[in-house]
Amino acid sequence: MLYNYRQFCQETSMNPDAEHFKVIEVFSNYGFRKTSMSDLAEAAGVSRQTLYNRFKSKEDILHWAMTCCSGDSAEKAVAALEGEGTPQDRIVTFFARWIGDYAPKIHSATHGPEIFDMAMTLKHGGEEEPASVVRCREALVRFLMGMGKSGAEAVDAAFTMMMASKGLMLVAQDTETFVEGMGKVVGVVV
Repeated sequence: MLYNYRQFCQETSMNPDAEHFKVIEVFSNYGFRKTSMSDLAEAAGVSRQTLYNRFKSKEDILHWAMTCCSGDSAEKAVAALEGEGTPQDRIVTFFARWIGDYAPKIHSATHGPEIFDMAMTLKHGGEEEPASVVRCREALVRFLMGMGKSGAEAVDAAFTMMMASKGLMLVAQDTETFVEGMGKVVGVVV
C-alpha cells in the first residue's frame, strides 16, 4: 500500500506539492535501490537530464529532499515555542512539529524506516549536523534559559530531550504515541 503523503502534508499544514515531499514519497514507497532516476525526475517535475545536472547521485537527491523537509519542520517547531500554552506543552508541541509528525509517515510507508535510517546517516555538506538541528537546539536552549535554567542546565536538558525524541521516533507508530512519550520525557527533564 502506498502511503498518502498528500493527506499527511495537508494534516500538518505542509505543502504537499513541494518537490521534496514528492521525492521522499517515491523513495519511501519503492525503496532506495528500486527507485529510479526517472521516478525521481517525474516526482520532482523535471527531466532526468535536469536531475543529473543538479545532483551527482540518488544519495544527493535524498539529502536535498530530507534537508528541505527538516527545514520545514524546524520552522514549525521553533514557532511552537513561541505559541500558546504552558512551557511544557509548548516544548512537547515543539518536538511534535519537529519530529513527531513524521512518525506515521515513516512507519506507514513500505520503505519509510529504511529511508529515515539512510537520511540519518547522510553527511550534511561537511557539517557535523544539519542546520535545522542546530536551529532547533539553539531555540530550545534559549527557551529553557527563559524558564530560569542556567546555560549548562539548558544545554543538558535540550540534549536529553532531543536524544529521547529520536528514540521515540523509532518506536512511535503515530504522532499521538510520540506526543504521549515526549510528554513524559519533558515532565521529567523540565
